[in-house]
Amino acid sequence: MDNLLAALEELTVRCASSAEQMDYLDIERFVEERGRILASIQATPVPDKSRYQEQVERILRYDPIILARMEQLKQEAADALGKRSDARRQKSAYEVDYTPDAVLFDRRK
Repeated sequence: MDNLLAALEELTVRCASSAEQMDYLDIERFVEERGRILASIQATPVPDKSRYQEQVERILRYDPIILARMEQLKQEAADALGKRSDARRQKSAYEVDYTPDAVLFDRRK
């Protein structure tokens, strides 16, 4: 258990210290690795959880930094998708929605 928490802390500190330079792929790798470590921690029986409380709190202090970067990347992606949507909408305004050689029949009643 000690080595799992140490690995989680090292991974978290490394991620938090370079959060501003990380792209979405780096964040994705971090989340996957953190998930694997957390799954191992949950599978390990721990008789005295209070022994690890301080270390867990230390790890959790880095979460706001990482979450802020994830939110920033999310906003950048939303902005890019919005721009693509706007460009598609503007392009479709200039496209013809009808067939130019179509024949129109007018019926009188």
